[in-house]
Amino acid sequence: MDAVQIHKTKIQLSTGIAYLFLFVFVYTAFEKSVDFQTFVQSMERYAYFKSCAKPIAAVVIGSEILIAALLLFERTRLIGLCASLLLMIAFTGALYYITYVLHSSYCNCGGFINTLSASQHLWFNGLLIALAIAGIYLHRFRSQLSIN
Repeated sequence: MDAVQIHKTKIQLSTGIAYLFLFVFVYTAFEKSVDFQTFVQSMERYAYFKSCAKPIAAVVIGSEILIAALLLFERTRLIGLCASLLLMIAFTGALYYITYVLHSSYCNCGGFINTLSASQHLWFNGLLIALAIAGIYLHRFRSQLSIN
């Protein structure tokens, strides 16, 4: 396999990772939007979020949709991958806080993710964080290939 083919493979992997995040964010945003009131109520269970649950819920859904849109286009994909990493770190931190500080296991992330245990959910998020880092790293080969 020559250098050009290796670069193309890395670009394809980066694009695949971006599309995976696009799917995850559209899927979870849709699930949260369909039952928005339940999503808000799940956040209101915690005193820290009670007074601002509805705006936070709207920002979370809006952020997921915005990041999905960034991931869709090649020109904004790197920004989308970086935003995906930051959002996944934030989600993982919140999940850790809810699980291990507040000693709760309730999560309303949407769909099949709700079926995961807290530990499985943290591992899943960790995998997504690792994939975001890999996607950002692999994305740099886009510019290297266009130079050659």
